[in-house]
Amino acid sequence: MKSGDLVVVDQFDLAGFVMEISGATIAVLSLNKKDRVYVAPGMCRPAEFPVWSGTYTLTPSKGHVMMRRRLLVREPVAVYDFQNNERNPLTFWKSPTEFVRPPRRFDRSDFGTVPTVLQGVVSPICAPRTFHVHDGGYEIQMWETEKGLVRLTRAAADAIIYPGMRAEGCSMYLAGKARAGVAAGSWAVWRDCATEENEERRKVARVLAGG
Repeated sequence: MKSGDLVVVDQFDLAGFVMEISGATIAVLSLNKKDRVYVAPGMCRPAEFPVWSGTYTLTPSKGHVMMRRRLLVREPVAVYDFQNNERNPLTFWKSPTEFVRPPRRFDRSDFGTVPTVLQGVVSPICAPRTFHVHDGGYEIQMWETEKGLVRLTRAAADAIIYPGMRAEGCSMYLAGKARAGVAAGSWAVWRDCATEENEERRKVARVLAGG
């Protein structure tokens, strides 16, 4: 490990570059340049782009379940309210300067729009960060990026599934199955999310993003 290497410090949910190595201590500067941490070499693991960093909180949504469209029918699913960490937000880094973040707050995250009949073989729980970013993209149809808050197409939202899961350590096989599962049911969920209520959520997201 040397200065300039990209590493992940799992204890702090932080990805960044090695800035200095002094004896048994390594200084790591986070990719968002807000935090510098000093850790032992054993706390760092080598990484490469794309890479995940950041933290968030989940709380059960009011009522705990909602009727969500799955293929041609609606069924009750467990949902959660998502809130990104203000200082160290959940972020999918494509490069040192390119990133994707979900809206700072949104409700009704259900760990992806994978149809129930396919969840047994896809298991979105293995890649929660990917599916929370994906769900935020669907609910608000916007993401935060290095260019600010940007409007999404369904294809752009779905495109994060494969690289996001691979960056979380999922196999090519599992990530491929998840991508196929999302594609099978996403068209209906995307259509259902185009509501006046979600348009109001987009306005709130713009305010929270400062735009």
